[in-house]
Amino acid sequence: MKKYYMAAVHNAVRILEAGDISFPITKADLLEVVGDKNIQIDFDKVITMKEYCKNIKSDHFANKAQFFNALFGAQLV
Repeated sequence: MKKYYMAAVHNAVRILEAGDISFPITKADLLEVVGDKNIQIDFDKVITMKEYCKNIKSDHFANKAQFFNALFGAQLV
């Protein structure tokens, strides 16, 4: 049975909180603050937030929900 790593969202929330990210914000401004932070996205995979967000098409996020919707959608590519 395949195991799924479910903590990536929690890890992203923690990084945003540690970076004191507030919304609205641009993608560039968000990555300027937290882009170099490492995030565990799978049991054996750690990447930077910049890499995790690279497929996000939106350049601006009005709120946290809009950011996470864009992030989740970008992972489906």
